[in-house]
Amino acid sequence: MTRCKTRVVASIGLLVDNSTSMLNKREMVVAAALGFTEMSNPEDELFVLAFNEDVSEIWQPRVIRDTNKVSLRAVLLGGIAARGKTALFD
Repeated sequence: MTRCKTRVVASIGLLVDNSTSMLNKREMVVAAALGFTEMSNPEDELFVLAFNEDVSEIWQPRVIRDTNKVSLRAVLLGGIAARGKTALFD
């Protein structure tokens, strides 16, 4: 993949399924989120929400350039607990 060459700054929200069906996919989701940040404009702002029966903020909005990737990985792994049902349309 090539890095995005546009310089338009965006606020990006990642919405992660946090239901039981994601239990064996947590590492893959975290790797994809981290890969996404590496491909994004460093000036973009990123936040992460997780959902099952409820929606929770697991990463508050912050500029990617100022994001510690080790911290982001730890927060994502801790925030994606993979429990409950998927209630996307509720």
